[in-house]
Amino acid sequence: MVLLFAILAMFLFGFIDYVGYNTVRPNWFYRVLQNIINIGICVGLYFIGGIWCTILYIILYETFCADFVYYLFYDTLKWYGGDYAGHAFKSDVLGNIVTWAWWTPYGFVKRFLVGKKYVPISGEILIEQAQFGIAIVIAIGLSIFIFHLYN
Repeated sequence: MVLLFAILAMFLFGFIDYVGYNTVRPNWFYRVLQNIINIGICVGLYFIGGIWCTILYIILYETFCADFVYYLFYDTLKWYGGDYAGHAFKSDVLGNIVTWAWWTPYGFVKRFLVGKKYVPISGEILIEQAQFGIAIVIAIGLSIFIFHLYN
């Protein structure tokens, strides 16, 4: 259940991010709301599933999975963005123009090596980073499930 709650929360946040980023102005105000919502989701997960549920969500969030969920909604629902919707993931991530992932683990490392905050990170690295985060979350989630199964 811990793993399921964390994944559902990631999709909830991704949907909220999709709607909020495309409707709330000015952008700085949306970023404040986004952080408040993210903290609220973390607190809610803690009360619903405990600390491990929150940790799994944070791992998914920090490895760029939330942005991939955002692109999933952006490219499939196509509520915003006109012609750009439907191929935003291909244009941004696979086009290697993502500069806003500086807060991810790879982004921090690259930032300190290059010395600049907004440097493009290749889509391949972002995908691998997200896969690594998902693998960690699944491993921890299964470990928790097995632990509870035998205790």
